[in-house]
Amino acid sequence: MGWMWSYYRHCLCLAALAVLATVVEGQAYLGTRIGPLSELQHQVKGEVYAVDSRTLHIRGFSYDGTAPDAFFYAGSSGRPSDAGFIIPDENGGVKPLGRYRNKDVTLTLPDGKTFKDIRWISIWCRAFAIDFGSIAVPTNLDYPRPQKIDALPTLEHGVSSDRIVVVDAQTFLIPNFSYDGAAPDGHFWVGKGTSPGAKGTVVPDENGSEEPLKRYSSKTIVITLPGDLTVFDIDFLSVWCKAFFANFGHVRIPKNLNVPPSLKMLGVAPQTKLNCEVLWDDLAFEVRWAVAGESIVMQLVGRITDGQYMAFGASGTSSRSVMVGGDVVVAWLDQATGRGEAKDYALTAKAQCQGGRGACPDDKIQGSNNNVRLLNAALINDFTMLTFQRPLRAVDSSDVGILTNGSQAVIWAIGPVNSQGDTSYHTLRSRGDMFVDFSRTPRWNCPLPEEQGSNTGGPVVQTSGPSAPAAAKPASNPWFIPPVPCYEPEDGVFYAQIGPTGGDNGYNSITGHVGWGIAWYINGLLIPEINVVRGKTYTFVVEGGFDSEHPARYHPFYITDDSEGGYEFKTPAERSRIRVFAGVGQDRDGSPVPTAYGRLCEWNEDPNQPAGAFDSFGAYQRTLQLNCQEGQPGILQWTPDVNTPDTVYYQCYTHRFLGWKINVVDQCNEQIPAGSELNPTIVSAPDPETEDLTAAASAQVFASDGRLLSPDSVPEPPRLPTRPRRPSHQITNRPQVVPFRGPLPPPVPSHVPHLTQFDRQRRPVSRPTTVPPPPLEEEFLNPGRLVPAGSNQQPSVIAHVEVPVVAAALIPHQQLTADIGNNEVISVNQEHYTTAEAYAPARSPVTHTPSPGEMSTKNNQTRINILKDVWAILTMEDPDLKPNHPRDDAHPDHDHDHLDRQERKKREVEDVKSSSCVWKSSFSCLIVIITLALGR
Repeated sequence: MGWMWSYYRHCLCLAALAVLATVVEGQAYLGTRIGPLSELQHQVKGEVYAVDSRTLHIRGFSYDGTAPDAFFYAGSSGRPSDAGFIIPDENGGVKPLGRYRNKDVTLTLPDGKTFKDIRWISIWCRAFAIDFGSIAVPTNLDYPRPQKIDALPTLEHGVSSDRIVVVDAQTFLIPNFSYDGAAPDGHFWVGKGTSPGAKGTVVPDENGSEEPLKRYSSKTIVITLPGDLTVFDIDFLSVWCKAFFANFGHVRIPKNLNVPPSLKMLGVAPQTKLNCEVLWDDLAFEVRWAVAGESIVMQLVGRITDGQYMAFGASGTSSRSVMVGGDVVVAWLDQATGRGEAKDYALTAKAQCQGGRGACPDDKIQGSNNNVRLLNAALINDFTMLTFQRPLRAVDSSDVGILTNGSQAVIWAIGPVNSQGDTSYHTLRSRGDMFVDFSRTPRWNCPLPEEQGSNTGGPVVQTSGPSAPAAAKPASNPWFIPPVPCYEPEDGVFYAQIGPTGGDNGYNSITGHVGWGIAWYINGLLIPEINVVRGKTYTFVVEGGFDSEHPARYHPFYITDDSEGGYEFKTPAERSRIRVFAGVGQDRDGSPVPTAYGRLCEWNEDPNQPAGAFDSFGAYQRTLQLNCQEGQPGILQWTPDVNTPDTVYYQCYTHRFLGWKINVVDQCNEQIPAGSELNPTIVSAPDPETEDLTAAASAQVFASDGRLLSPDSVPEPPRLPTRPRRPSHQITNRPQVVPFRGPLPPPVPSHVPHLTQFDRQRRPVSRPTTVPPPPLEEEFLNPGRLVPAGSNQQPSVIAHVEVPVVAAALIPHQQLTADIGNNEVISVNQEHYTTAEAYAPARSPVTHTPSPGEMSTKNNQTRINILKDVWAILTMEDPDLKPNHPRDDAHPDHDHDHLDRQERKKREVEDVKSSSCVWKSSFSCLIVIITLALGR
């Protein structure tokens, strides 16, 4: 019976707007209080409230029922009199009142009248012209009405909307809502506090489902707070990812909103506010409606197939149901895209539209326009629901007006939509004459769904515990992300930035669960495993954002033994079970605060080159663009010790599951890979008297047929063309830069008396730094030991082989004075020249140990190596070094080498290839739309 509950909730959406305004402490919210009825005759009493512009509620109404001709009565004269009108009772009846004993009743003013049109409400006996009890209506009555609040901002995943309407105390209308549906655990989320957090409540979607939200594209939806929760109990409405503590966009709920109470709060069944008639029972084809001011809101519901339309409207003549001359609305739903259509059609002939004649949309008829507005389209359990609004009066010559003073003939049809998006000949149509009184007192003449007790309200339990992210499906081609070995980087400096997860082949395949769109990038690598050594100090340059007002752009960095992260939202009990090693401090009140945060540097994906198009991370990473905000990075220093577990995690303070593992070892026993450092090898020349370089006579070489070949007949080996080694900066077309090797921040004190659990961190201070050119290394001056730029290899020296002397190409180099913190060049003095190789000196051979004097000279000459930011800016005019962005290559060169060395061996071939309103809101939504149309 789940579809019946959805059916009921859809009715709720059509009826959900008749509500109130001031909250009385300790009492139920019923609207704006007008006051008590005067107790004059027949035991009349009760408190009167204005629910909205047309609805009043009498709390605890009593009347003995013995008078022969008593009615609920209202008028605009100075006091109660016969010069008034009857207000239909709570069931829409206009018969004399029966007995009431302390009963709550909700009444609707008839004929489009509002509180602005009346001055009193009475229990009036027409037979004897006697007032049994009444109350005056203030002329300046501030009755409740729907209120507009802010629109959802776009923080992540394309979340956006127009300004949200608080329809009543439990209902939100979100116009033009968009969301990409890519997050694994996104929900509508409400709660208390200044911003969304882990403590909150899931709000069912427009269909009443609490499953993760699907994709929305500019769709208007209606959602209803669960149970007894009201807008007065919450501070925000957001789109929130439960699994990752991620806020995709939220709005604040203003205090003291003067909005109506919901029908549920008044104890009113939604169908009592609506009209409904069955058009064709076999397809559950129904029309529902309500008059809203100068327009009428209709909803067509039917179990039709994809590609079929539903049509309903006024007949060509008011006395019988005929097609020719009719004015109908034709509506259908594209089930593949979820988009609906509603068009105004004029039926001038029984034929397809030709030259403005036949069954034609009004916008194809000269002098006419489409005067129908689609409000909602949904497909729920095979039921298509289309809600639209049209004017009551005829706007142009093709329209037929809707009567509000009696019945009129109507017509309907069902048929296919052709490939041009127009109607084809109907397969089912109305038979005989059918008349509808659109202005009647609301009457529901359709089958009612059965209510399910489990969904009908009650207290709402606040959900604070996070949900686990969904398991990732197996990746067809999981990427290999090389771990950072314990001997790299040599200076122990890591750059922590934000970037995309890489989809199924990236983050999902590494962690085994789905990500929510972003993750940490360490030295340009997507959540690599980091290997560190106990006793060595490591520095993390944190560029995850510092704007705490926008959580999607605020990612403080910390190190912990917790594999989830998100320390900010953990409960005290959860915090007591984990340890934090760096990145979290305490304020003066003893509350934890993040200490490692800085400007935001984010790797952005090219929309035309999604992650799924690449077979390796290396190929994908070269398409990413690094964008950085102005400002300074944060600095976190950490020295693992004997008390540090073998496995810890780098995480985000404000979000879960953004980081990955750090493996802690006692010593770095791994050998440095070949190519990282080679010693010169001396090969003795052959003795011309006793040795030669030809094949020895004892060597036996056989042909393919088994014949033994003499040494003289052995052919010369082919001479293969040699390819010079290409450094990584030439392959990626990115500038070769020098790692940051400047002075490190002061050491962390071994003991902080006021805070034993966390390390005190110090943010860097912007300082002017002068960078003189480094000296030419000995290797560049010795012709027999030339080393290509960017290479760390030492050449083999072979005796009796002459090596030509190649002059190193000199480029102008300026003495640099720069503000490192702001990336601002203070002055440029053109005094020095040096070689390009000087910025990538080869490692000294192990056979040569620098003397203390050499080290001192070198240190005095090079006070600090250039950060990539400054280097890139100062070399912008050099076409060979000019980057696309000052920090499009933020991690040091040895990290490029590390990625190229380990991944290129495994992925070379792959890299080459890679380079080339609804059932739930049916009732509610219609009522919401009607209320908004009335402009209450």
